[in-house]
Amino acid sequence: MPARHPVAAFLLFSGWHVGGVAVALLAGTGAWLGLPVSPALLGVAACATILIYQWEQPARWAPEAAYSHPERTAWRQQYRTFRQVLSVGLLAGLGLLLPSLAVRTLLLCVPLGLLALLYLAPVLPGRRRLKTWPLAKPMVVTMAWALGAVLPVVTEAGVPLTSAAWGLVLLRAALVWPNALLADWGDREGDRRAGLQTLAAQSSQPRVRRLALLPLGMAVGVLVTGLLKGWLPPVATGEVGGYLLLGAVVLGPWPRSPWFYTLLLDGLVAVPGVLAVAGRAMG
Repeated sequence: MPARHPVAAFLLFSGWHVGGVAVALLAGTGAWLGLPVSPALLGVAACATILIYQWEQPARWAPEAAYSHPERTAWRQQYRTFRQVLSVGLLAGLGLLLPSLAVRTLLLCVPLGLLALLYLAPVLPGRRRLKTWPLAKPMVVTMAWALGAVLPVVTEAGVPLTSAAWGLVLLRAALVWPNALLADWGDREGDRRAGLQTLAAQSSQPRVRRLALLPLGMAVGVLVTGLLKGWLPPVATGEVGGYLLLGAVVLGPWPRSPWFYTLLLDGLVAVPGVLAVAGRAMG
């Protein structure tokens, strides 16, 4: 395989884009619930997610990475020093921004961080990772992103957790679940070789497609019904398009290109949040 252009390799393998996805989802929550979103919270979300994805698959923890993503593994080894410098900068950013957050938001970060640790690191009995259980890999990713996309905005604003906020958590879970399933589908061969029996590794492509589409269809139904009945804010109108767009991708072919799994699928998760912010800005 010919070497990728350095810029293309950085876009694909550095994990930078997940920070943008986190910022878009948090900003979309603020637009949806009509709550302010502090720049410090957005900065913490960006720094933390990029940092986690920088080090999510060290070889000693995740042998499946060398099988599933050999090009990314090689890039990360080649630019290890750069990634270490970047990580120091991200940690410094967290050190500067975290004291600006409310105590209740900081307390919320503890279980979310613990969930990430259990998922990534072999700290469970028998030096196991949470992701070694078949359903855990997509479910933990979905739960962490859905909760992290909504609850920090509410706690930072100092308002109660209402049914609207929990409903948005469920909608965000329906958005992230297909992304996690399709990512696991792309990783299935490497997961099998490393002994990980994920849901995608045990399923056929039609079954994975059905499992991915089910919550998306339910979410679209809820959004459309809520808009027609006047139960949801007008910003939800644009979000319908974001969910439908992701559904169209799930229904289409799934190429093996890392552009599809790294940028397109992740980028589509950010679309509803971006549309919610745009809808709020346009009144």
